[in-house]
Amino acid sequence: MTDRLETRSDEDLVGSYRRGDHSALEALIRRYHDDLLRFLVRLVGNRAGAADVFQETFVQIHTSLE
Repeated sequence: MTDRLETRSDEDLVGSYRRGDHSALEALIRRYHDDLLRFLVRLVGNRAGAADVFQETFVQIHTSLE
């Protein structure tokens, strides 16, 4: 695609990912990484646990979109 992934909507990225564009999921992960990880650190109480939850979140997204 000629447009930048960073400017596309979440819904558009999900649709692209479902059609086989794996860079679209990577763009979603980059988009939410910092904010979500900060939230999870506060929720879980430590960075290692938060990183595990973050990873599991996107594994679940990948699995549910297949």
